[in-house]
Amino acid sequence: MPPQAGSSESHEPAPSRSAQEALQAVLSAAPDAKRGARLFVVCAACHGLHAEGSAERMAPALAGQHPRVIAKELVDYRYGIRWDFRMERVAARHVMPLARDIADIAFYLGNLPSERTDSLGDGEWIAQGRQLYTTLCVSCHGPDGAGSDARFIPRLAGQRYDYLLRQLHDVVEGRRPNMAAIHDEPLRKLDMQELNGLADYLSRLPSARDARAAGSKPMRAAIAAAVAEADICACKGTPAREGPAEEPPREALGSLGPSDPHGMRQALRAIYAGRDASPLWLGPRGPTAQALALLARLRAADAYGLRPQDYASAAIAELPSIHGPAAADQVARWARSDVALTAAALRLVADLHFGRVDPRQAGFQLDAPREPFDLAAAVERLAATVDVGGVLASIEPQFYHYKLLEVALQRYRELAERPSLKQLPAPARPVRKGDSYPGTPALRRLLAAVGDLPEAGAGATGHRDGRSLTTPRLRIDAPLAAAIAKFQARHGLTADGVLGKATYAALTTPFAHRVRQIELTLERWRWLPAFDSPPIIVNIPQFRLFAFRSTADRKASILQMDVIVGKRYPRFQTPVFAADMKYVVFRPYWDIPYSIMRREMLPEIRANPAYLAREHLEIVAGETDAAQPLPVTAENIEALAAGKLRLRQQPGPDNALGLIKFMFPNHYNVYLHSTPAHQLFNESRRAFSHGCIRVSDPVALAEHVLRNATGDWTRERIQAAMDGARTQRVSLVKPIRVMILYGTVLATESGDVLFFDDIYGGDRRLEALLGLKPAI
Repeated sequence: MPPQAGSSESHEPAPSRSAQEALQAVLSAAPDAKRGARLFVVCAACHGLHAEGSAERMAPALAGQHPRVIAKELVDYRYGIRWDFRMERVAARHVMPLARDIADIAFYLGNLPSERTDSLGDGEWIAQGRQLYTTLCVSCHGPDGAGSDARFIPRLAGQRYDYLLRQLHDVVEGRRPNMAAIHDEPLRKLDMQELNGLADYLSRLPSARDARAAGSKPMRAAIAAAVAEADICACKGTPAREGPAEEPPREALGSLGPSDPHGMRQALRAIYAGRDASPLWLGPRGPTAQALALLARLRAADAYGLRPQDYASAAIAELPSIHGPAAADQVARWARSDVALTAAALRLVADLHFGRVDPRQAGFQLDAPREPFDLAAAVERLAATVDVGGVLASIEPQFYHYKLLEVALQRYRELAERPSLKQLPAPARPVRKGDSYPGTPALRRLLAAVGDLPEAGAGATGHRDGRSLTTPRLRIDAPLAAAIAKFQARHGLTADGVLGKATYAALTTPFAHRVRQIELTLERWRWLPAFDSPPIIVNIPQFRLFAFRSTADRKASILQMDVIVGKRYPRFQTPVFAADMKYVVFRPYWDIPYSIMRREMLPEIRANPAYLAREHLEIVAGETDAAQPLPVTAENIEALAAGKLRLRQQPGPDNALGLIKFMFPNHYNVYLHSTPAHQLFNESRRAFSHGCIRVSDPVALAEHVLRNATGDWTRERIQAAMDGARTQRVSLVKPIRVMILYGTVLATESGDVLFFDDIYGGDRRLEALLGLKPAI
């Protein structure tokens, strides 16, 4: 933001006499007529004049003008005049180096007439112009700027273009440039495209004239009233896209009641209080370039897995039509639109950063604190940036696989526009390699579209006796069977290459359903805090564990293995939560939960007390492993049934926990452990436990978690401890965060997208919380 009137903020000193002389040398480097001709090409291109193919047709009009006049034209484009890219071919042949044009702009800003300084006071704009010149043309590129343009122009030309723009923007906004960010290494030459970008950038900058016109007393009063009403929200009103909405838009900001966990109301008030109730998105000629860019993003919110009708309303859609002088009621309407766009931006920012619902409502008990996030500052960044998309990207989760999933979302949205791909005839029986299937051509097209069948195999034709057939091959050949197997692997099915009932169901699941899975999984990614240490993550529907070696979610630094999770029955489902792993136990006892003991074991014990010895079970009192077994008597069995005693299984290879367990204390009494039932890992859908998580490679996981523990825990030592004769507990030097999560889709670094069954109904529950209709 520019400094307010009367600001005591210091500025760079005015350039010295030698610096002024250096600038004058730049301006005198070419005759006025030649410089005027060159700069006018830029002006005419920005203004949309049509001098197709001939700069000479238009240049004489201003050829004799002083460069300052031309520079004034260039700077005035920030008042809303758009660039005409049709002129690029013309201008590219006649422009001067970007460095000199920046010098002209600096000279112009340093000599602004006083009528433009009244809103800032005491020549603030002149000071800013001098600061711009000092920063770009002297301070950054030679401390004293003495000598000639040869002293600093080459260094200026070697800077990155985006850095120059950032410097320019910082000065106009009244902020000190970051001198430490300069890079001296030579880069590619600046070209006309960059000069075009500079002119377009200047057209987006707020100006003193904008502030005076848009921040008039009637407008400020209308803005204050609109903010006080607190019922203006981008999601209130008719959806911005044509056609009926699939679901009604979310509730308006003013009807949120006490449920405003991220402080959107407070941020809305703070934004306008900090700018004396002047509009954030409107200039004297209508919406700013940032407003239009943001509106485009709101209308395309589905690219983020969100719903456009929740943000881009009819009130905001009116922004582009605002122009010219206005009556009081029109000013009030403009003010409401400005506040509505700010509220929509606040909601979009909050939804992208935190998610749309409280994760606890969806069964996610993560209980992980999030870093403080300033909603108001984020929206103000959107209003000042030349890259709205870039700012929004910085607000989203910074996980690599989140970005991959956004790319996958666009791909599957495009596939959803081709529903005919899903038209496959149902097979009467499982179809294997070599079998004939009438839907083979359609199956080839589908598998090619989703990336499982190379294009060469998609258009294969059959052969008989060396002659090419005219119809596509109707048999499942080896490439097609391999493509089916790849599809099966991506969808959590047994990858046998056989077109059976389950595979056919997955093949014909509408792409709209896959899109919905991606949208819901993106929402869950937004609930996650940034990793401050390498975590261990279990994705329940994927039956997969990921042990991170760093905080980056990249495959190369992650140990992966299959897991078994809780059964589908509600009382056996593995919960979604997070806790810290603190220790590992070799050869553990299994302390059998009371509910399992009473339902599954007590009837066996009462019917045949010998059941205890056969299953290596003991009745004990107390809570520690040191408790001594009690005799198997009728009295002790009844005390066990009453919960006064407990049941445990002795350590050993047939113990239900296997030979090792990984403890992260939690009130669910859920942990990771090995298992004697190794054959269950051969199943593709592994929901077999009572809630705990069984790991397929306990030795590798132990080696991972004990890598910093006291002692040299090699694979050999770990295996010896598992095969030993005693129970042993090893504490971790530093706890490891364990996150048990739930996501039904994963985009991989190889480009494949993996889909999993909604085994616990988590997607259906989240759909209901978001007010979405099923996508099928």
